[in-house]
Amino acid sequence: TDYMPLAYYSRPPLAERIMMLLDPPGALKAVGTYTVELQTLALKPYLPLNLEEFSAFRTTHGRFLLFSSGTSWDWWPARLAREGHIVKLREEIGGKRLYEVELRK
Repeated sequence: TDYMPLAYYSRPPLAERIMMLLDPPGALKAVGTYTVELQTLALKPYLPLNLEEFSAFRTTHGRFLLFSSGTSWDWWPARLAREGHIVKLREEIGGKRLYEVELRK
């Protein structure tokens, strides 16, 4: 839910680097629904959204920064850590967190 305003309001050089990772089965397991993923995918024909399935993303990105709002919908940090990836907190401001993630092979 934080992806849309970040992608829409960021200047082009930054907006091109902001991506929303998708994993509907993972979302269903983590929060009981994949509504956010489906709604975002439905907007793709109308907005310049940078969306990628996690399974494809992980093959080309071994390290990346992960923005986390800390809400119950934001399940990525816990999932990545549970899977054994390195998830380091780099900064926290007002409950929002920025993690550095290194994916294990």
